[in-house]
Amino acid sequence: MESFFASLKKELVYDEDYATHEAAQASIFESIETFDNRVRRHSTLGYVSPADYEASDNRGTDGERSHSQRADIVRRYRRRCRAQDA
Repeated sequence: MESFFASLKKELVYDEDYATHEAAQASIFESIETFDNRVRRHSTLGYVSPADYEASDNRGTDGERSHSQRADIVRRYRRRCRAQDA
């Protein structure tokens, strides 16, 4: 978690001058949602982006995941995060 915040500060916060707290919050949120959660490769996911990780999992015949499949993905992700923090 510490490396996440260090990267965020180096790549985004230190290079910007925000006029308001809300502007900073919006910029950080956008960065996390559009880059970190979709494009950036994560070591806990086997060095693939979360979008690619999600796409690689098996889907049902209708293209949607069941509740148990989604829950399993969340459990595996949390387990990997805890293992990385340990």
